[in-house]
Amino acid sequence: MIGETSMDKDSIEMDKERLTAEMAFKDSSSAVIKIRRRLPDFLQSVKLKYVKLGYGYSCNPATILMVALILPLLYTILVHFIDLKMDRISELWTNQALRLESIDAATTPAASLFMFFLFALYYAKRSRPVYLVDFACYKPEDDRKMSVDSFLNMTEDSGAFTEDTLQFQRRISTRSGLGDETYFPRGITSTPPNLCMEEARSEAEAVMFGALDSLFEKTGVNPKDIGILIVNCSLFNPTPSLSAMIVNHYKLRTDIKSYNLGGMGCSAGLISVELAKNLLQANPNTYAVVVSTENITLNWYFGNDRSMLLCNCIFRMGGAAVLLSNKAGDKSRSKYQLVHLVRTHKGADDKHYNCVYQREDEKGTVGVSLARELMAVAGDALKTNITTLGPLVLPWTEQFMFFVTLVRKKIFKAKVKPYIPDFKLAFEHFCIHAGGRAVLDELQKNLQLTDWHMEPSRMTLHRFGNTSSSSLWYELAYTEAKGRVSSGDRVWQIAFGSGFKCNSAVWRALRRSPMNELRGNPWKDEIALRLESIDAATTPAASLFMFFLFALYYAKRSRPVYLVDFACYKPEDDRKMSVDSFLNMTEDSGAFTEDTLQFQRRISTRSGLGDETYFPRGITSTPPNLCMEEARSEAEAVMFGALDSLFEKTGVNPKDIGILIVNCSLFNPTPSLSAMIVNHYKLRTDIKSYNLGGMGCSAGLISVELAKNLLQANPNTYAVVVSTENITLNWYFGNDRSMLLCNCIFRMGGAAVLLSNKAGDKSRSKYQLVHLVRTHKGADDKHYNCVYQREDEKGTVGVSLARELMAVAGDALKTNITTLGPLVLPWTEQFMFFVTLVRKKIFKAKVKPYIPDFKLAFEHFCIHAGGRAVLDELQKNLQLTDWHMEPSRMTLHRFGNTSSSSLWYELAYTEAKGRVSSGDRVWQIAFGSGFKCNSAVWRALRRSPMNELRGNPWKDEIDKQPVKVPIA
Repeated sequence: MIGETSMDKDSIEMDKERLTAEMAFKDSSSAVIKIRRRLPDFLQSVKLKYVKLGYGYSCNPATILMVALILPLLYTILVHFIDLKMDRISELWTNQALRLESIDAATTPAASLFMFFLFALYYAKRSRPVYLVDFACYKPEDDRKMSVDSFLNMTEDSGAFTEDTLQFQRRISTRSGLGDETYFPRGITSTPPNLCMEEARSEAEAVMFGALDSLFEKTGVNPKDIGILIVNCSLFNPTPSLSAMIVNHYKLRTDIKSYNLGGMGCSAGLISVELAKNLLQANPNTYAVVVSTENITLNWYFGNDRSMLLCNCIFRMGGAAVLLSNKAGDKSRSKYQLVHLVRTHKGADDKHYNCVYQREDEKGTVGVSLARELMAVAGDALKTNITTLGPLVLPWTEQFMFFVTLVRKKIFKAKVKPYIPDFKLAFEHFCIHAGGRAVLDELQKNLQLTDWHMEPSRMTLHRFGNTSSSSLWYELAYTEAKGRVSSGDRVWQIAFGSGFKCNSAVWRALRRSPMNELRGNPWKDEIALRLESIDAATTPAASLFMFFLFALYYAKRSRPVYLVDFACYKPEDDRKMSVDSFLNMTEDSGAFTEDTLQFQRRISTRSGLGDETYFPRGITSTPPNLCMEEARSEAEAVMFGALDSLFEKTGVNPKDIGILIVNCSLFNPTPSLSAMIVNHYKLRTDIKSYNLGGMGCSAGLISVELAKNLLQANPNTYAVVVSTENITLNWYFGNDRSMLLCNCIFRMGGAAVLLSNKAGDKSRSKYQLVHLVRTHKGADDKHYNCVYQREDEKGTVGVSLARELMAVAGDALKTNITTLGPLVLPWTEQFMFFVTLVRKKIFKAKVKPYIPDFKLAFEHFCIHAGGRAVLDELQKNLQLTDWHMEPSRMTLHRFGNTSSSSLWYELAYTEAKGRVSSGDRVWQIAFGSGFKCNSAVWRALRRSPMNELRGNPWKDEIDKQPVKVPIA
């Protein structure tokens, strides 16, 4: 056996508290399985910082304003106006410089005005309530059902598993708590299995559209009224993204704020809800839809590593859609109101980070490995989470008993048992992620819950299996179907996920959910079968009103968002490769026909790329080593390189970061790239981290826009945005010309950006965000299919670029600048444009359309370096000079197309040339699959001198720029 003698002290302590099927291998063919049915005692080692964090959540600006200012002032005014003269109060006021008698007729209106100002400030600063209007869970067709025996027979018939691992899967399946009516996608049950992009998309469409159709039918909401769309799916993140798939199917509006979270594990559903909550704080009178799912078609494991086979045994097909609103009028028809949402991220610890890990096994087959320490890690994360949540939800009696015990243990060193708070006094209903029977057993024991409380989780696991992040909604649907939810009831949802994360959401029921209200409920046809045995004057008034409006404006205005600094990654010189070397490597691979080799030669010589672009090691190895390890190595080099430079330039401590957003379109492992950063820099446990996947080259500005919205809802906060693309696992070895373009132009790179809403950071920041306009044309099929990840005729996956790409990009840009123009163009340009439009549309005059001169609105242009042809057309249509286009052309020549990060290499070039002066306006334009066009407008807060080049990727060569790019 692998002995415990090799473990360090922490490992031994965690091992003692473990609950899992622990596998200790004697040799390659046998294993000893030890079952330790014990979670760590949550309260044996409570850390006070998490208790403080819990109380900190309740101390929002509105509460502080009410307690510290408004209530004392109200009391003072009450004392004065009703002549309340208690002896001690009178004595206090008599001894002060400010006496009540001094409040004359002139002072009283002033005090009233001040009180009105404070009331308005409180009214505007308070958090907008977030209502859960309704939700829907997807229930697949009956022909997707599969019993445990059928699953085991299918597993055996596949011929992929040894007899030993077949026996292992039999034992796990019979003990898992899953029943005989869980669902599988068609790609897995086909003979032979058809695990391809088409089947994976088919599964995603069935689940997401099924849940959304039911949601829109239940609520009567028109899909075009949706303002925010968030989709989370950990292991399947194609391009166009799943969120773009929904935009296309339901023809959502072009200004939809859509986000696609990838790689964030089973807890991502509550992360999506928390993201929606923050976005709803910054976007009044808005509907937000959250879609939570997991896709198992392309993530079925055909190997013999036992740690990876557990996923096959418990994960099943499913998903849910949730409609949230901040409209006051929706309260009366909504089911729940969000009360608290507490996120815990333990990824700073290596043991937690590596606990659920996507990798190749010894034979190169990719799977998700569940470590031996999983239950101990989950218990530790839950302990931290409930220690933070407790002060927000527990009655004072429970908190008092908890603190008395804690003080006796920590201060007086008394040997007393820890007091375990009774969470049944805080909640009527519990929805615990249905991750497996053993997990539920131990949570029931540690939280002292009854079988009645655990019934929704156990029945969901039995009926639907582990549907990942959506399981919480199947559980809540079960509770409603049983008619258990009454007005005022509190619901606690608990989710666990890779990274390692534990998240809690607390909802308060706004109305009763009767048993006969089961439209769209996945349990409606069978709930009866489930565990039946468990059961003065006008002027002052005008002044007061004006003061109220002023205070309201002051508090409601958008917080300024400052770009403190940014950094671009510059790889080592040994990663450089010339165009000729690239073509030789392509030819030597033996994967391409002579015809497609000639095609790549033509593209490469005309692309605008130079001889010093960078490739990751996995691609340049002989033979190419395209594996998860190399892809992670590329991601680490790029992200950590950019972040190290950013933290060095700004002097910001990584632990001061409150928000982390990572976007990478085509590589979304689990744990996610954002978790990778949390682990490497040991970021704090309450970090708000998001991982955007599948959203294309425009995702960098989507991340900035997301950060902007989050900074509106989270005062005095730093946000870091990391933008990159990973090409190791997305290199195309096939002969479809539409897919070969990516090989010819995409290169290694990335950038990190530090944003802040702290007033004190304005003086040291480089830029302030002025506008950010997003355009999503995915409702049109031509736009949606223009950039599309799929298999070619031989089954090789690549990203296909359609012939219509330029026309589609032009149409998206036209829509985007039509929205942006009125925000930035001088009135003279807008007037000329309007006059021409009226003459054409109303008077039918045959006049040329007036093209506004955007050079009057901006001094600098950073246009996504997608390729030379794109830049040529944009220069022509926007009437820009070579000087304006120089940053984009030189970035394409020197670094290639680095996807979403190219905009930052271009801005770095502009700074390195010493061109940026205080007050200058910068326009960043990005294009991405879906199809999307996004614009960001920045105003320079200070000059960027040429000698301020620390961390600038151009610093050693800016004097040689610009170079002449040959035209083949």
